[in-house]
Amino acid sequence: MEIIFKNPTPAYSKLLTQLVTDCFASKLSAHDATMWGPAATAEAEIRLGWLDFANSANEILISAAELRSSLNAAHVNEIVLCGMGGSSLAPELISEWCNVPFTVLDATHPTQVLEQTTKNLSHTAVVVSSKSGTTAETRAHLAAFEAAFATQGIAAHERIILITDPGSQLEVYGRSQGYQMFLADPHVGGRFSALTAFGLVPPTLAGAELGPLVNDAEAALRTCLKDDAANPALQLAAALLSNPKAFIAAIAPNSHEYHFLGDWIEQLVAESTGKDGKGVLPIAVQNNSPEFAADVLEHVWRIHLPEKPDHELAANEIAVVGDVGAQLVVWMVATAAIGYLLRLNPFDQPDVESAKVAARSALAESSANSIAAPLDAAAVTALGAQLPTLTANADYLMVQVFGPRTALSMTALAALRNQLATTLGIPVAANFGPRYLHSTGQFHKGGRGTGAFLQILVLPAADCDIPDGTGNTFWQLVRSQAAGDAAVLRDKGCNLLTVITDDLASVAVNLTHSNDG
Repeated sequence: MEIIFKNPTPAYSKLLTQLVTDCFASKLSAHDATMWGPAATAEAEIRLGWLDFANSANEILISAAELRSSLNAAHVNEIVLCGMGGSSLAPELISEWCNVPFTVLDATHPTQVLEQTTKNLSHTAVVVSSKSGTTAETRAHLAAFEAAFATQGIAAHERIILITDPGSQLEVYGRSQGYQMFLADPHVGGRFSALTAFGLVPPTLAGAELGPLVNDAEAALRTCLKDDAANPALQLAAALLSNPKAFIAAIAPNSHEYHFLGDWIEQLVAESTGKDGKGVLPIAVQNNSPEFAADVLEHVWRIHLPEKPDHELAANEIAVVGDVGAQLVVWMVATAAIGYLLRLNPFDQPDVESAKVAARSALAESSANSIAAPLDAAAVTALGAQLPTLTANADYLMVQVFGPRTALSMTALAALRNQLATTLGIPVAANFGPRYLHSTGQFHKGGRGTGAFLQILVLPAADCDIPDGTGNTFWQLVRSQAAGDAAVLRDKGCNLLTVITDDLASVAVNLTHSNDG
């Protein structure tokens, strides 16, 4: 593993020396929960189990492989993963790296839910993954698949697999239903769970052999727990904080197997550090994105991984070179070190709950039959004309799409993101809701407070009930989450525009039309 960047500054050397002389790495190895200050100690005491992943990883892999064999023997070879945040981002990354695909359902948009629950499920197993066991989106997915299996005459207990913490509501419920289950280490927070059951089981069930990945991660961890200036995790943390103005890290994988690495880093770093008015905001982009092609922005780092680029690195560029197992470990240790240097708790997410409370309130007041009309092209263009004013004093724009996350919609969102970054001249982050809420949402509410926000609600062709006895529908849940997040952002003084459409691709064109040229 290697961290490469040009002309280390005195600020970098000072931060790196501080981490080494303070023995941060060895204290982390000893699970010293006091390092992040008295207010963080209680939380840190129950959140350092990720350092011990090697103790259980092999057992997890063996159990998952045995279950995979049983499923395959019953001609079940398609895996759907229902999970949010750390429960889906790491396994999605690992499966892409292994070239062992499975379906990730981390959206509550009825179009996507219907697509997955109305297809032929005769060869499908569903992994329901939630650390707390109470994640609203994941419990709704579980209810939907239970109903779908019942409709198709398939025994749910033969097809539903749970990953959760011991003692969670999901474990209790799963036991009562006879579901197969993997219990994870309760002393690991969701975004640090990549090398636990949450990250390892779904790809293994889909066919991955992850022993080499775990071995690479173990080797990297030994290096990252040394009080040494050559420690790549300490170097990365010091580099990212060496320029006080540069708090945005545009991350561009230069290998297609690492396509989702930026998404995983977004949650890990933003949710861990984006609080107390501080933090680092990673933005997952492509290496041909405007953030990499434009003139240097003083508040943006350009991060290349997993390989060093062909060109000579500029002053604002960092290469993080290493395989996926090492990447996971280096970024986790570096994130803990960033928290130490910024004197904040990297293991909590104090501003996430506010959006959940607002969403629950909006859901209680919503109507199942209320689906707004989409804006016409002229109205969307008029809203687009407001974007330069909206972002005039912003350091970045966050685009949230509350719509189905499909290959087509991801392509449309990437095109919109690039166009907005070009025309507005600022970095643009983009993600799907509610995926965004479980990823970088903490930073946007608790971090530096210098972002502007664009919400896009994509209307469904049809709604569907959440079959959990609440009487709510999936579209009600989507609208409520968008409304709740918007309310919290506005309460914090953020500028926000909302666009309602039935076609993301066309709205992307119309939204930027007024800013062309």
